[in-house]
Amino acid sequence: MATATKTENATKGSAFEWPLIKRLFSYTRPYRGRFVLVLALTLVSAALSPLIPYVFQYTLDKPTLQGDVMGVRNMILLSLGLLAARAFIMYLLTYLTGWLGQSVIKDIRIKVFDHITGMKLRFFDHNPVGMLQTRTISDVETLNDIFSEGIAHILEELLTLIFILTVMLWTNWKLSLVVLTSVPILLVATWVFKNAVKSGIRRARS
Repeated sequence: MATATKTENATKGSAFEWPLIKRLFSYTRPYRGRFVLVLALTLVSAALSPLIPYVFQYTLDKPTLQGDVMGVRNMILLSLGLLAARAFIMYLLTYLTGWLGQSVIKDIRIKVFDHITGMKLRFFDHNPVGMLQTRTISDVETLNDIFSEGIAHILEELLTLIFILTVMLWTNWKLSLVVLTSVPILLVATWVFKNAVKSGIRRARS
């Protein structure tokens, strides 16, 4: 009964805990240069996302309607250049985030291994082997997914959304406000889904 209560309390908590996130990011200090490069490439990739369709729109509205063949040709070359640049940036992001994730997880695994092997024998008598395996294998692998895919992907999606909203409001703010009327409904649906998933995870872990 006490063990179940302890497990239930351990699974409860806020979804975002800044001290924990700060401690997690402290493992990126030895790789600060590549981490900054990942953030910079993420910013550039997010900026290119709304720029490419805007170039297509400009091509159709200006040189195409005016019959400017040379202008259409130049805009096509610009569009191809932007697409190639974004593809190259995405390749670099995939490589760098994967390398960063593996490097950070290697350091964490070494630290966890040293910590567990330094514990006294009675520690293993009071802690199930399955729980230790979950903490040292599954949970550490989850951290690998966060560094390899989660951080850069979430940041890129957030920045892309900001850039797209900026372009939309700058192009036609009245139509943009009409489109954004569905956002509150999406936020409520996301909140309900998040709570349902979180409750299911708690029951599974308990």
